[in-house]
Amino acid sequence: MERPGNRRRAVAATSGFAGMSEAISVEAGEHDPGLSLGHLKSTVKHGSIYALGMVLAKLVGFLMIPIYTHYLTPADYGILELLSMTVDIIAYLTGLGLTWAVIRYYYYYDDPEDKKAVVSTAAVLLVLLFGVSSALALPFASKIASLILGDPQYAHLVRLALLMLFVFAFLEIPLVFLRAKQDSVRFVILSLVRFTTALVLNILFLVVLGFGVSGVLYSTIISSALVGTYLMVSTLRETGIRFSPVIMKQLARYGTPLIAAEIGSFVLHYSDRYFLRVFDSLAAVGLYSLAYKLAFLMALFIANPFSQIWIPKVLEIERSEPERARPILRNIITHYNVVLVTAGLAVSLFAREVLMVMANSEFWAAAETVPLLCLGILFFGYRQISHVGPSIRERTDLIAAGVIVATVVVIGLNFLLIPRWGPFGAAMATATAFASEFIVVMLLSSRVYPLGYPIARLLRPLLFAIVVYALVEMSLPVEVSLLTALAIKSLGLVAFGLAVVTWEGLLPSLRTAGSEALSDVRRSLRRGG
Repeated sequence: MERPGNRRRAVAATSGFAGMSEAISVEAGEHDPGLSLGHLKSTVKHGSIYALGMVLAKLVGFLMIPIYTHYLTPADYGILELLSMTVDIIAYLTGLGLTWAVIRYYYYYDDPEDKKAVVSTAAVLLVLLFGVSSALALPFASKIASLILGDPQYAHLVRLALLMLFVFAFLEIPLVFLRAKQDSVRFVILSLVRFTTALVLNILFLVVLGFGVSGVLYSTIISSALVGTYLMVSTLRETGIRFSPVIMKQLARYGTPLIAAEIGSFVLHYSDRYFLRVFDSLAAVGLYSLAYKLAFLMALFIANPFSQIWIPKVLEIERSEPERARPILRNIITHYNVVLVTAGLAVSLFAREVLMVMANSEFWAAAETVPLLCLGILFFGYRQISHVGPSIRERTDLIAAGVIVATVVVIGLNFLLIPRWGPFGAAMATATAFASEFIVVMLLSSRVYPLGYPIARLLRPLLFAIVVYALVEMSLPVEVSLLTALAIKSLGLVAFGLAVVTWEGLLPSLRTAGSEALSDVRRSLRRGG
């Protein structure tokens, strides 16, 4: 395998206060709307298409909320959440961080044959890893059910969850391959097919046949198996079936340190559910999970689509325009930050009204923890910014270090806060932990790749959003109709959006890049159709 000869070597790392001082500097010319417009357009284009795909996918879950809250109890909802978490943690432990590693080494090589070998090796390896893991765990289904759900009678649900894990192996690497190729249109189409199938099957198994929690698992397994089989076959047809021990070692070397990061990320996102199950109830897990689903809308619409294209775009920019990379990246980050904060404010403002419309009254209490969870998800979205340096310099250990620190924080706070305050304590622990992760990784990243992003500028929209949220909530009458509340909150959100975009000086570039990117998206969708 040929190593690219024009790979740029790492610039000497800046240490100590020098790196920190550069982290709050702004280079001249950064506000130029023409700066990095091409990269901004590309990021908006692919990010918008990924957002469409993710929204369509998650839309299934939200369309199912009225059905879930009618045919499932909060405790059933909690069981589904805990099973999903169990599948995730097994995947993290056994997956060797392959999804991260594929992106890195796909861009590492110039030779198309080497790129194909990276994808094929990872795809075959992940199927083997998940298959063996599921098979080994099956005999212990009763013990796993007792551990995570508190009752061995749920062993049959654990077995279905393990089958679901194996099926996911056929999806993971092919989907990463689409991301690496920036084939966002196909990504969206396949996501739509998968989750539309899941929606139909959910209605069949849950409403018509009355299978309860089992029905939801059946629909996920069948829809994922159908799309996963197609994806795996088409991927291997394009790459060929090949397995390179050399590439396997490279992937493992890069991805293995991220196992700790992924487990830590799992603990940050989901460990509070286990604490709630032990110190509260399965019903509390269900309510908190619904609140988290609402708060995660800002990740669904903004942070996750951005993350799909961000690191590939960072590596592309650093390689093609190394001298201009930092101001280009800062410009993109500024736009991302404003959109992310605006999304967080929107979710925080309208959470209660959404639940009143979509869920039974026994689920409305979930709205109380949404604003604090949105703060946590905001810092979760900021982690993409802190990953720039580690990704460019191949220092994934820095990401792992930040996650480890945040993991310690969240476990400690879960022990302290959840027994006393239940779901609200869990939300406080989550927000604090995500903030600590971002701060640690950002400081470490500035030593290996000083990005020079102004910290004050990053926090400015957030502080403004907090003020607007407080003012809107205080302006609401004690007895207020649904329509009046929606009108007042909408005015507050629109006022915030206009003010912050003007304040940050983003109108010219947003107008130009947004209109052109939307035209590109429409053309791409027409070609894809």
